[in-house]
Amino acid sequence: MRKYFFFLPFILVACVNNGGDGSTDTGSALPAATHVPEITSFALSPDTTTYMDGDGTIVVTAEISVRDTGLDIQTLWVRMPDGTSVEYAESLATGTGTFTKDISMPTNQIGAFSIEFWLVDAAGDSSDPVTAQFHVVATVDVPPIILSTYNFEIGGLGQGPDLIVDAGGQFELAVDFGDTLRGSVDQVLDWDPDVLFERFITDAGSTMDVTVSRSQNALDGSFTINVTSDLPILPNAFVFGSIPVAGTFEVVTPTETVTVHVVPGEFAPFGIEMSLNGGAGVPFTFQEYVDLKDDPVAETWQRRASLAGTVYAFVFDRVFQIADLLDELEATESATPIVTACDEFQGTPPADVLLQGEHVLTRLGSGEDLSPGDVFDWRFTNCWFADSNSLIDNFMQMQNYIEDINANNTLTRIGFGPDNNISGGVLFFDWTVAETEEIDGVYTIDPDDRVEVNGGFSMVFTQP
Repeated sequence: MRKYFFFLPFILVACVNNGGDGSTDTGSALPAATHVPEITSFALSPDTTTYMDGDGTIVVTAEISVRDTGLDIQTLWVRMPDGTSVEYAESLATGTGTFTKDISMPTNQIGAFSIEFWLVDAAGDSSDPVTAQFHVVATVDVPPIILSTYNFEIGGLGQGPDLIVDAGGQFELAVDFGDTLRGSVDQVLDWDPDVLFERFITDAGSTMDVTVSRSQNALDGSFTINVTSDLPILPNAFVFGSIPVAGTFEVVTPTETVTVHVVPGEFAPFGIEMSLNGGAGVPFTFQEYVDLKDDPVAETWQRRASLAGTVYAFVFDRVFQIADLLDELEATESATPIVTACDEFQGTPPADVLLQGEHVLTRLGSGEDLSPGDVFDWRFTNCWFADSNSLIDNFMQMQNYIEDINANNTLTRIGFGPDNNISGGVLFFDWTVAETEEIDGVYTIDPDDRVEVNGGFSMVFTQP
């Protein structure tokens, strides 16, 4: 990431006793009758540098302009920031002149450091002291320019299923992304300090292969989700979260094709309309569509299409989770773990669950700065989210961080995935989400409402 320096102004302070305005140029003052020497102006070059410049020490040149009508200046005194004073023998052949001195200044501390100058003549009279400040500043990251839209690609991590989801013993899903799940994210809002992703659109032509096993409702087998018209999702605005708010997709098996169409409305979608093998459409509300997969009297093709929507929503819930995390990675400027407390149960927590858990994000890198190639652990311990009644445990790992910023300081690519012959992506290790229920202040977990995730996917956002 590009750097820039915060240059602080060079502060010059003249300490005078004549009731003036503190100006560093006292050339208009009349010389004292006793011919006391004066410092009329001064400057340091450079007056600002960066931390550890010159391996901890640099030479600063001080130019001090003086006036002495008595022509009897003998010494220039310099008091250093550490309190030590250095004496230089000086003389002046005319009434005005300039003294130049090279001073060694440490750069191993950040801050403003004062250097004091004054003159002494043969009579022992001293000039009013003047003070210059020398600044040592840190280099800081310049936030890159965030575009209002990016393309995204969600890909598999290798041969075979990419994501394995155990849905509380009700069934197991194996999801294969291949390299055909693509789309765009627009309405990206760069609200300092947060970046908000307001809408994801999965492109027509995107696909996802799903295999169901150990199903308790006769849904074992494989199907493919084919996106036939763009599917927009509003992760922060729609009550059903990651279910599309418009568009059409197909659920295809060797013997049937179910078309699932989101019926749009003026302000929000009306619901879902489904048809089997080109037949008449059957309307459902969104809630009815979500519940179909568990409805024992619903037709199998309807339950399978409902399950397909659930798989699609679950995958994009995980995508949104990592997309939101990308905005937080700048906080990991060291390998020190970032510990965040989760919500506290307002009552008795489920058995063997802490009253208040935590999640911990750790960057597994040796450098101080966030860099491409970094790896992150994100570990959850009894982490409860009150708004969704969800309890999360175990960990995920984000491997091979990707970040490209062009010469105009515009973010052009970001994510986790394979790059430069290095494997990468988002991996889940027995990562679980359980739904909690509360009765009379006592929380419990239904084993059927516990989902365990393994495997993963790559996810990269790219400038269009």
